[in-house]
Amino acid sequence: MNHLKILTVCLLLGVCNTISAQYDDEYYYSQGNYGNYYGQSSRSYYSYGSYDSWSTFYIEYSPVKMKSDDGYGRSTDLHGFSVGITYAMNLGGSPVFLEMGAEASGTFSFSQHDSYYDDYYGNYSEDHSLAIYSTRIPLNLLFRWNLNDYFALIPYGGVNAKLNISAREHYDGYGSYSSYDIDLFDGSFKRFQMGYQAGVRMMIGNVVSIGAGYKGDLTGSSYDKFHGVFFQLGYCF
Repeated sequence: MNHLKILTVCLLLGVCNTISAQYDDEYYYSQGNYGNYYGQSSRSYYSYGSYDSWSTFYIEYSPVKMKSDDGYGRSTDLHGFSVGITYAMNLGGSPVFLEMGAEASGTFSFSQHDSYYDDYYGNYSEDHSLAIYSTRIPLNLLFRWNLNDYFALIPYGGVNAKLNISAREHYDGYGSYSSYDIDLFDGSFKRFQMGYQAGVRMMIGNVVSIGAGYKGDLTGSSYDKFHGVFFQLGYCF
């Protein structure tokens, strides 16, 4: 009888110990310590929620050049400002993500002063500026590499579809010329273009994202292809 009591107590202690160990393991996993459980460092891309999808609201500045393919090698310096939102979707529980989004942008040239000579009008001058408004849908492939529990390095690349909404050039003439606008969609500019982008971002604490890259147009006329670097600041949620 005593042996049976001892055996019963041992079984109860074993069950309690198993339940306690299971609870400890679940708590350990809940804290994101996957790596240490297997004798590895938790500071890898497997930790700190790297499998979770996320969204980013960002602003962007891009000093770009509008290059002409008309044989003269002409280019115009422009300044682009954008605001957009993206969603990075995890692919199969890996550090690879597919990112989709939408962006609105305005690209401008500051007022430039040009002087000319004409046989009929003689010497004359004018100031001109350029304003282009467009929307863009980017599609990127990302790789997230967590450097530690607070910093993640994210290189990426992809393509985009851009719809140009408005493109106008404004002239302020002097002498015999008056001010006037030119609608660039009447000739040189195209409404729809395909492009590319590639860059790298640093995510800080799963909240702030800073990055830089290079982008350009793949299609378009000989006058409206943009190429240049860009800088981003984003809020992740």
